[in-house]
Amino acid sequence: MKMPVYFIGHGSPMNAIENNEFTHQWEKLMKDYKPKAILIISAHWMETTYEITTNPHPAMIYDMFGFPNELYTINYPAHTDESIIKRCCELVPELKLNNSRGYDHGVWSILTHMAPLANIPVIQISLSRNASLEDHYNLGKALRTLRDEDVLIIGSGNIVHNLRELNWNEYYSEYPWAKQFKEYVNNALLNCDYKNLIHYDMDGYNALMSVNSQEHYLPMLVCLGASDNNVPSLSNDIILNGSLSMTCVAWK
Repeated sequence: MKMPVYFIGHGSPMNAIENNEFTHQWEKLMKDYKPKAILIISAHWMETTYEITTNPHPAMIYDMFGFPNELYTINYPAHTDESIIKRCCELVPELKLNNSRGYDHGVWSILTHMAPLANIPVIQISLSRNASLEDHYNLGKALRTLRDEDVLIIGSGNIVHNLRELNWNEYYSEYPWAKQFKEYVNNALLNCDYKNLIHYDMDGYNALMSVNSQEHYLPMLVCLGASDNNVPSLSNDIILNGSLSMTCVAWK
């Protein structure tokens, strides 16, 4: 069975220890699939070039501050897979091997729900601060063939992500600019309008406010490149606290 591609709006790290409407949907996405391995691109790992985890048993990275102690005791004991790492390096020769990198919360916060037994190999590839948006899209294209080799590709981030503007007084709320940018991206996704997704800044002020730094948006572009140019389905498609979207995108 050909594996899908998922972009997961991961939201707060608290989702790792909660069972809510978002985590239940993440579980549903895995219901019909048992991949040989998971290849994940998280917003929380960016280097000067693309890197890949090679440690057989990556450690946990608790890259967040001010949360309950319970969150810092989570252990997701997944392992990597040498054959998948080698295959990724064949497809993307510029990948740099990283033997010390662990799993950040963009990985374990969603996989604790999507693959809770931690018995599927998990390999992580970084974003690159020296690569363009189109380069990240092309990274996904280079990895696309892995879907035919029983590898599930996941991007973990958020399409609308502006933590400086969060409205802590109203959980279910959305700023007009956040709503309009989410609609801009959704329309482009459903119309397979890749130009508008790669050049999202064409949405002007809405884009500037919604993507105040690119690292949470870039994993979606990698997933877009790994898709088959087909129309995706959307879920968890709401905005929380004014400026944090939870939208998940599934290409099957």
